[in-house]
Amino acid sequence: MPRQRRKSGHDVTLPGFPVVLIFLIATITALISFLLGAMLKTLLLRSGHDVTLPGFPVVLIFLIATITALISFLLGAMLKTLLLRKEGAPMKSRTVATFLISVGTIAAQPQDRRTDYSLINSKVVTVKGTLRPSYRVTSGPIAGTLIPDACTIHLSLKPGERAVEARPKSAVRRTPAGCELEMEVGQPPEDQIAPMSPPPSSPAVPTGPNLVLNPVTSAGYLQAHVRDPVFIWTTSEEVDLSWTWTQHNCATTNSLSRHVPAFFSGWYIYFATLRTEQSCQMDGRHWLTTTGGYSVVIWEDDSFPVCTDSVYAFYDPMEIYGDGDGNLFGNYSITIEGPACTSLLSIPDALLVRTLN
Repeated sequence: MPRQRRKSGHDVTLPGFPVVLIFLIATITALISFLLGAMLKTLLLRSGHDVTLPGFPVVLIFLIATITALISFLLGAMLKTLLLRKEGAPMKSRTVATFLISVGTIAAQPQDRRTDYSLINSKVVTVKGTLRPSYRVTSGPIAGTLIPDACTIHLSLKPGERAVEARPKSAVRRTPAGCELEMEVGQPPEDQIAPMSPPPSSPAVPTGPNLVLNPVTSAGYLQAHVRDPVFIWTTSEEVDLSWTWTQHNCATTNSLSRHVPAFFSGWYIYFATLRTEQSCQMDGRHWLTTTGGYSVVIWEDDSFPVCTDSVYAFYDPMEIYGDGDGNLFGNYSITIEGPACTSLLSIPDALLVRTLN
């Protein structure tokens, strides 16, 4: 899906103000803002209250970082406008301009702290996934697009289990049976996830061996995100499911939806779809039934820092299902494609949360 580039043109200058000087000023201010912003984030996250460097209060760091970030952003925007006003501009010039705009924006935007908490009762384990081979889309608005192969990770919650979060601790490895990686698996704190809804008038889920004869409504969501080196969520996806189940009939979907919890400036959705699925069959005296669906979403960024081409994040798929016993399942695979600079982005974190029954 690389976009066609315009042919190179010529360098442009403002009267009496050469482009090289804009480069120099913008580069210096961008680097200063980036370093000060990173320092500020480190200090603030080290304590739950305001902190200061000896003789150098945080408010001053914030003020300097904000001013230099704005200067960097404006100079970068001016430079990019000048260079792209012609038929085209040399690739190096466009790349530098894009980098300055991106760095300036990163320093000015508030940091997202949702991944800075510790998991409860966590442990690092080897998680075995399912290898989903690459394929080429044959129809629809993105026909011809090559979807890269990916390792699908499986999460699940039994009735009564609240939430589980998985954080990668190694690169994905191919195995004869599929794929695997080390992950920190644990429970996120309650203040970091959606609250539990009060149960409706339907009976509570029993803990004994008795069959559930009356319909029970359960709900939950699967959420995943990709982070950059300073923990900003560049892209994220969430699928939400509400389903009704009994142990003597097919489970049915009440609602299935997707939304974006957070994303960073420059990223946009190239393609998105959401589909429902249901399976139900009798196995002796027991119903084997699941209901839910999945989303496929492709994010794109044409100006990711230090990249000379577009960067893509493939959320394919984000699956969420409930079964006839009240179990909640979340399966996801996410790949990042583009130039070598994509190594700056993290392997995605994900969490599965039960919000009802």
